[in-house]
Amino acid sequence: MAISYLAPGWPWIVNDQRLFFGMQEVRRADLDSFQVLNEWWGRDAYRVYCAGSEMRNADLATFRVLNSLYAKDARNAYTIKGPIREVEDVSTFEAVGPTEHAFNTTNGFAKDGGRVYHTTLGGKPCVIKGADAASFTPCGNGYASDKSTVYFERKKLPGADPDKWQHIRGPYSRSEKNAYVLGERIRGAYGNCLEPLPGMETSGDWCRDDKGYYRWDQPADPELYLQDFRQCFIFLGRVSNILLTWNRNESLDPARSESWSIAEHAWIFVDCKEWIQQPELDVAEVPQLGQPFKFGVGLHLKSLAPPAWRVEDRIWIFQPIQDPVRVESRLRLWNTRTWWEYSSLDQLENIKKTIALAG
Repeated sequence: MAISYLAPGWPWIVNDQRLFFGMQEVRRADLDSFQVLNEWWGRDAYRVYCAGSEMRNADLATFRVLNSLYAKDARNAYTIKGPIREVEDVSTFEAVGPTEHAFNTTNGFAKDGGRVYHTTLGGKPCVIKGADAASFTPCGNGYASDKSTVYFERKKLPGADPDKWQHIRGPYSRSEKNAYVLGERIRGAYGNCLEPLPGMETSGDWCRDDKGYYRWDQPADPELYLQDFRQCFIFLGRVSNILLTWNRNESLDPARSESWSIAEHAWIFVDCKEWIQQPELDVAEVPQLGQPFKFGVGLHLKSLAPPAWRVEDRIWIFQPIQDPVRVESRLRLWNTRTWWEYSSLDQLENIKKTIALAG
């Protein structure tokens, strides 16, 4: 019994001359004319389908996919939940900005002549009240702005000036003296000298300014962060190989950006060139100088498609954690959160500063 996956969306499967979306059979589909539009939408000569189900009101002749969250035809705009009822002028409806982000969920914006919309994958679209469609501009990483306001997803950043706001790294941004983590103001933090820190698997996301440390949006004891950081294994290295798959078995070409869009897992091999910090801890596998260190990644793979991090020397930070599949005590190395945001060599002095502070 032959099984084949229809690019570019792995959920569309042909098995024994029948079409499936995941485990759901697409019963009325004409296999000879079927075309995958993306991982959610497809069409044949007679119908349009979303997540394996027929879209009964879709106009086949004019239907087109805008991105992984939005589609439209001559009559309606759509998410995977169905028509967006609030759209009054579908002719001006357009998706704006990316939908994949390094540190949050799949989400994205759209707008028409008078309204701005936001939706998360699997969620219902929401009109962003008060947003100015004419000046609305995506800023990446789930942020956007219009002539008077900065937004994270559908939430307004309190006190942020669009002309002075800037994303820093990871979930952190600032607007002059104001500091933010995603859509929350960090009370007491001074934005002009805000310094995001590599996120720890055990203690979460942290930053600091000239007065103290903050965990998420609250002041916190720096020792809680530094005790985790001093146990991290940190080295300089460069990627030597990538094994990219969509079901842990079938390989994809990592040189093609579309491969990262449908991949489910990546094994990444990094050659260890120079140690920056090596704690005296008993872990299952320790990176060895001159040898590749293998680790797995399974989240936000679309955001790894740009090739720069794969062809440059980078900083690699791994935190030891208890192996969850073993009953006995055994530590394994886990790459820090949003490592692609913090691994550029321009962060080396910040990393060394944190090492010195951790003692």
